[in-house]
Amino acid sequence: MTGEQTKSRRGHPYEVLRIEADGTEVPVTDESEFFEKCPACDQWIDIRDLAELLRHEEPGHRSRRAS
Repeated sequence: MTGEQTKSRRGHPYEVLRIEADGTEVPVTDESEFFEKCPACDQWIDIRDLAELLRHEEPGHRSRRAS
């Protein structure tokens, strides 16, 4: 995914847009665009969650899977 996400100023107030590197706004139609698999623990992480991203940047982190 390139760019960042933001709420639309026009149209539907809850429409989430991705801002591309060239400045164009592209509507996000699929939530899966916000998930990536951590190469260290194979857990899917929400890249919108800064705390989750930072935890997965720590060397030797472990998965927090529910038991």
